Amino acid sequence: MTLTAAYIVLLALLILYLWIRKKYPEVSLKHSVFEIRLGQENNAEEKTIELYNLLAELKIPFTVEVILHEIGEEIRFFITLNSKKAYKAKDAIFSIFPNAEVVYSPFQELLADLHSEIRAVSLVQAKGVNLPIKVEKTDHFSPFQSFLRVLSELKSFNESAGLQLVVSPAGFAKSKQISMAIDALSNSDFDSAKHILDKDAIVTKQSLKILEEKVSRPLFKVDAKIIFSSDNKERLDSIEEKIKSAFNQTATGGPAYNNIEARRIVAPKNVIESFYKKEINAKTPMLLNSAELSELFYFTGAKIEKMPKLSSVLENQRA
Repeated sequence: MTLTAAYIVLLALLILYLWIRKKYPEVSLKHSVFEIRLGQENNAEEKTIELYNLLAELKIPFTVEVILHEIGEEIRFFITLNSKKAYKAKDAIFSIFPNAEVVYSPFQELLADLHSEIRAVSLVQAKGVNLPIKVEKTDHFSPFQSFLRVLSELKSFNESAGLQLVVSPAGFAKSKQISMAIDALSNSDFDSAKHILDKDAIVTKQSLKILEEKVSRPLFKVDAKIIFSSDNKERLDSIEEKIKSAFNQTATGGPAYNNIEARRIVAPKNVIESFYKKEINAKTPMLLNSAELSELFYFTGAKIEKMPKLSSVLENQRA
């Protein structure tokens, strides 16, 4: 090959690379995206907690997502990993879910129709990051299961939704901060404990046990957001209310516990780029242990509710 021909090949490869990055902004040489497919898995939530614990031990950040791209498709589960650590993480996944299919998915689609109106909500802790959440299940459904039901109830070709959690092991500093509150409570120093936890937190001796539960498992910084779209405003309002209702279940643990709130994001189109970049927003990260994290996301192959058939959707749209 002549020098000129080599330059032409390199230029062609560069143009192809730039085109791919422009057309598919989610593609990154730094990250690998995998779709996780499970069968009917027993104790899926508990096993996902084990996976989170293992990834924390390996100090591997990750992103998990559940997406319904458009009606008639399956609800799909994804995990994104640093490419250099992907092989370790995949080994961890197979150690917990030996029968899982882990499928490389470089061109991950998000919404069915970006011409539809888009809304987004972020999940935040209402009482500061250090207080733990406690969930009382509604009709035996966890917040995440309730969200899956919202996905299963999407009705038209132009409705899509996705939940994303960008997760990073919190490290020693965050555990130490909560340990300081535990020490203060052990010495009946409620003022110091309140300062460490949150100025509006209700701090009692019972808080000691609650905080010990928090640090009994690995801690993670978590940035959680949900985007959804529809070409019908009334449907958007309905979907948003169902999403908020799903996560408001975390407010039932009592005044000594934290709760998760779903808050609308003002500029949702900016969230699309953030969704693809899979970066933690430094302004709104939550602090969750592995069990709390599983209340917001876990891998499952169970059918929450039968998806509408395409023929039924077409009949409804003709009516």
